[in-house]
Amino acid sequence: MGGAKFLAPIINEIDPNLYEMIIHPLSKIFIEKFFPDKKYELLNIGKNKIEDFWQMRMPAYSSVITTTSSKIIDQTNSVLIQVCRDNAIPSLGFLDHWKGFDRFFDNYNQPSYMPDWLGVIDQKTKSRLESKNLISSSIFIIGHPWLDFLKQKNKTKAISLEAKSILLVSQPDPLNKFASIFCEKDNQNQINEYLSLMETKGYNAFYRSHPKEVKSCYGHLPLDKADFLDVFDKYEIFVGYDSMMLVEAFMIGKKVFCLKSKKIKNASDYEIPFTYGNRLDEPFANHPGEINLFENSILRGKELIEVFLRDI
Repeated sequence: MGGAKFLAPIINEIDPNLYEMIIHPLSKIFIEKFFPDKKYELLNIGKNKIEDFWQMRMPAYSSVITTTSSKIIDQTNSVLIQVCRDNAIPSLGFLDHWKGFDRFFDNYNQPSYMPDWLGVIDQKTKSRLESKNLISSSIFIIGHPWLDFLKQKNKTKAISLEAKSILLVSQPDPLNKFASIFCEKDNQNQINEYLSLMETKGYNAFYRSHPKEVKSCYGHLPLDKADFLDVFDKYEIFVGYDSMMLVEAFMIGKKVFCLKSKKIKNASDYEIPFTYGNRLDEPFANHPGEINLFENSILRGKELIEVFLRDI
């Protein structure tokens, strides 16, 4: 999951003897590849038993460092944070995107799923959270460690010859029961027109589903199953809406094109606050210039964890 990637470069800098890892099944493949020698416990329980599991396990720990994620469909992270609060166990969480603030609030609009401390990407995110009456003194700006990691990797990477290939990067539409955004007809029309154009230029298209989407509408395309880094070697062009993978592709030097659809405009509660790609209907526009955001994010994340563990 995105949260696991956000946290992994920081954890990689922490003494492995100081913590234990409990991993959500969605993060299993990523963790095994990023931490090939690290032991972990796989969270393999039914949805109805999540609270019982956390209530049983959390009292054994003096503190918890966690990712955060949408409470829709899967409430694993939400329940974990709530159990920590109920048991007075200090928690440090991380928000890996500029959107999805609903993850912190329960059905009564109370911040039951807000960690005691929270690391966020930038001042805009912190200010938005403060506007929702969340405690500003517990919100810390660290940047984006995973994008920092990719930027560093890109600087040392040898130039490779890419096949003419396009990856459709899907994401679930919360306004359409978590079906793929590509199920929307206007989006399909834009995508099909673009793919037809690029096919005449010798390009092949592939589809990358989101682990939480419940319906795909491009099943006729080959399904991409490349891992979290190989995917950037495999494709030249990345197409989507506002998936973090598009930002990742941009940071590592790929061409990125974004749908701008009125039908999915409200699918996200906030836009990524910088330019990282071109509009899909302007495929020959200049590529956005390189950005220097996120430098030293890994270091700032590590420092936040150290302060958290020292001060709790």
